[in-house]
Amino acid sequence: MTYATDAELIAYAAARGVTVTEAQAPVLLTKAMDYLDTLDARWQGERTDHEQELAWPRSGVFVNGRELDSATVPAAIERAQMMLAILAMSMDLLPAIKAQQSGAVTAKSVGDVSLSYGNGSSNMAPLFPAVATLLGPYLRLGGGSNFNVSRV
Repeated sequence: MTYATDAELIAYAAARGVTVTEAQAPVLLTKAMDYLDTLDARWQGERTDHEQELAWPRSGVFVNGRELDSATVPAAIERAQMMLAILAMSMDLLPAIKAQQSGAVTAKSVGDVSLSYGNGSSNMAPLFPAVATLLGPYLRLGGGSNFNVSRV
C-alpha cells in the first residue's frame, strides 16, 4: 500500500530527468513508505479510521490555521513519498545506525592510559531537507513527549 501510484512515480521521476521502470516503481514506493511509516507517531491528528493500514488520511490536522479534509491524503505527502522513492534508487533510506557517541579511536596508549578519538561519528542517519520541508506542516510541533499543561 502506498499513497502515490507507480504511474505517478514514473511521471514524477521523468519530469526530473530520472528513469524509473515499471518493475522498480513498486519497490521504490514501498521503501519510501517504510520511511514515512517511521513518522507515524509524529503526524498531527489521528487516523480517520483506526482500522486503516496507512497513516493517512487523518482527521484533526491543521495547516495554516485550517483543518484539512479528513477524507484525502495531502498532495505534499504523496510528493514526499515520490521524492523519497527516487532517493531510494541510490541510497538506503533507513540504514542501521551503530550506537557511537564519538568518532573512531585514532590513537591509544597503554602506559598512563591515553585514548584519542576522531571528529564525530560517521554513523548518522541521512537527512532529507526537501522532504522535511514538505512534511513539516503535517507533523506535531516539538519533539519527544507531548502533554497538556494547565493551571488550577
